[in-house]
Amino acid sequence: MKQARFTRDRVSALSKPDLIDLVMELAARNALLQTRVDELEKQNRQLQEQNASLVQRVSDLERRLGLNSSNSGKPPSSDGLAKPAARERRTRSLRGKSGRKSGGQHGHKGTTLKQVATPDALVHHYPHQCTRCSATLSPEAATGFAVRQVFGLAPPPPLFITEHRAHTCLCRACGTLVRADFPETVKAPAQYSDEIAALAAYLQTQHCIPEDRLARIFSDLYKIRIAPATLASLIAKKADSLRIFADRVRELLSGVAVKHLDETGFRIAGKTRWLHMLCSTSLSHLRLGTGRGDIPSGLAGTIIHDCWPPYLALEAVEHGLCNAHLLRELQAIIDHDKEPWAADMKDLLSDALTLTQIAHDQGKPAVSPEQAHQIHHVENILNCPV
Repeated sequence: MKQARFTRDRVSALSKPDLIDLVMELAARNALLQTRVDELEKQNRQLQEQNASLVQRVSDLERRLGLNSSNSGKPPSSDGLAKPAARERRTRSLRGKSGRKSGGQHGHKGTTLKQVATPDALVHHYPHQCTRCSATLSPEAATGFAVRQVFGLAPPPPLFITEHRAHTCLCRACGTLVRADFPETVKAPAQYSDEIAALAAYLQTQHCIPEDRLARIFSDLYKIRIAPATLASLIAKKADSLRIFADRVRELLSGVAVKHLDETGFRIAGKTRWLHMLCSTSLSHLRLGTGRGDIPSGLAGTIIHDCWPPYLALEAVEHGLCNAHLLRELQAIIDHDKEPWAADMKDLLSDALTLTQIAHDQGKPAVSPEQAHQIHHVENILNCPV
């Protein structure tokens, strides 16, 4: 309807029926417009909700892309070959400054190389000519000497072979032939010693050297030609002999008041396996499980972990969260969420660690009650309990 139809003069000239028709038409058009407005408002709300969802999704993806081993629980191996910006260090400490001077601390036993009183070999050096008159000098003209010592490795010893002989004796009383028994550890006509098995187990399990390279080490250093399969058998037997010890360590850890739990996955023979760790300040127990959720059972006391839900589901224990993981999570909040409280909380945890280390260096079991009260006071101000 054109605007000209709604001038005062034209409306005044309309009859009553025409006015009623006009009002009805305007009411219908208004209803159509209101319906359209409602639809547009509904679409607007849907677009706003979709936009908020997409913004949140983008934020989550950006946050996930920004996570690495320094601000999350991801292992360093997951960082790949990506390099951080030039202004950033590839690794950064989450503990902050400890307040200590750099270098060895008071009471720390140094490892400075010092001369020994009885060296294994002597090498004498004599001057051959006088620097003043060019006369020839002989060793008999020596009046003294200065000493410098070089510490090196002795050549690997040759293979040491011990032959066991079980003798047979004739009993003169009854004429019976009696043969001596071989030691229980000597079971084959020719075998490798327990020292070789121990060295192979140490190099493989502690330093992660594959069996084929381990065979080359024995060949290059000790001239021992030993097959990788034989090494695997020796290591397996050594592991079986330590099972009683491992069970005893697990038993001792069950009675420790505070213990730490963690797990990590790795591939064995093309399959994913999980290594579960249970440790204290003095004992460590490693156990190979079939799944990540195959965590130890029957625990008591306080367990420290990374807040993984299956750990939190353990009953009859007190829970404590690993500060290293907390610091990395706080760093992620600082980097991506820009929350000011996260930096304060990170400083609080780092300062608490520093106070604990200082107390330990001073031979004290823990921080003083005054320091503990101050830590909890700051914690209450942050309204983010540890």
